[in-house]
Amino acid sequence: MEAGQQVKSLAILHLMVLLVQQPGFPQGGGAQRTGWTVDPGVDAVLYQVVAADPMKRTLKFDLYWVTHTVNPAVVTIYGSTSEHGPWIEVWQPYYQVYTKMIVPESRVAQELWRYYSQTTDLETIALDRGYRFYKVEINANLPDKQGGFKITGIYFAVDD
Repeated sequence: MEAGQQVKSLAILHLMVLLVQQPGFPQGGGAQRTGWTVDPGVDAVLYQVVAADPMKRTLKFDLYWVTHTVNPAVVTIYGSTSEHGPWIEVWQPYYQVYTKMIVPESRVAQELWRYYSQTTDLETIALDRGYRFYKVEINANLPDKQGGFKITGIYFAVDD
């Protein structure tokens, strides 16, 4: 699957985490990257198109995540009348930068999850108009070899 290819189910989105866009790197080349864990300075992008009732204008978003270093991690929501665009940016519910690793005093990994889960809450916005399709796009860039950005849950809803 190429970076940015539409995923059919939002539930799959969190399992795929981030697909790296790297010029000249062949599709399906994971075996050639054995042992690689971080690509500093390389933008990673994942998106999913979600169909919606255009009469509903309230968007809700939440993310369960953890990082070591990331600069930045951004979620942008776009709207369109077509599943293929053109896309209009309607909301940026998530923007985080961490250039220094956070190490819990206890050194227990679960404490790190607790820290990050408390830094972001459910975000809600009422738009002036609704759209037939929304594109949920996640972008991240790892600034160094300590970089890491893991998503284990995404909530996106279109409501009255």
